[in-house]
Amino acid sequence: MAYSIDKNECLVCGYCEFVCPFSAISLVDDCYSIDPAKCRSCAQCFDACIKGAVVPEKGTVRITSVAIVKDNCIGCSLCQRNCPAHAISGVMKQPFTIDQSRCIKCGVCLTKCKKDAIAVAYA
Repeated sequence: MAYSIDKNECLVCGYCEFVCPFSAISLVDDCYSIDPAKCRSCAQCFDACIKGAVVPEKGTVRITSVAIVKDNCIGCSLCQRNCPAHAISGVMKQPFTIDQSRCIKCGVCLTKCKKDAIAVAYA
């Protein structure tokens, strides 16, 4: 898990739970908590928390950009079918594309692609 919630800072507003596309955040003992088994470190909760209660753990890296390497993409649609943000589109057997305005940079497409057709940059 790359993020945790500081219980002393949490306002218990629930916005982090609302924005999490993986249902990794839930209310536990009057404070929100991140389930490490479900968290994909997409940082949607981190970006959304107005109080700054969602904190990255030491050594956390964040995906800053995601792109499809057209020469490697065979158009199988694995990335598209697994994208929680529905940011990937295309036609079977042709290279797919990522809509950067919709991409949440969670890395799910990277884990699903079997042809090394997803290029990511980290910060």
